[in-house]
Amino acid sequence: MKHLKSLTAGLVLAVCLLSCTPRYSPQSSSSSSSSDAGRITTEKAQQALNQWITQAGKGQVTIVGGVREVPAENAATAELKFTNFVYVSSRTKQTLQYSGSGNATFMHYTDGRWVLNKVLVGDVWTNTTWSPNIDIR
Repeated sequence: MKHLKSLTAGLVLAVCLLSCTPRYSPQSSSSSSSSDAGRITTEKAQQALNQWITQAGKGQVTIVGGVREVPAENAATAELKFTNFVYVSSRTKQTLQYSGSGNATFMHYTDGRWVLNKVLVGDVWTNTTWSPNIDIR
């Protein structure tokens, strides 16, 4: 009976030690490349917007306040600030300059990619929309 009690106590101690011992996990790595994989960050979104603005015209676009994920829609949005954005209107063919607000929409696909899907320049009364489809890297 004495051996059975010490064997039981030893097993309980072994199980406790095994369950309490920290193990390596890729999610707990401090490396930014592994922790950001499959995630959209403000920095990655800004890089995609910078790529888009050089294709669409010239000027600056800045994310205001970060990127907000909407998991139920597999999307994320960001408020934008445009400064001296110069572009050619596809409707009027005129060169226009814009400084003010805007919005970006990013879509999340099942393969883990985030894509800059839509850029809205302007407000509810007068606006222009682009569909750049630029992968977030």
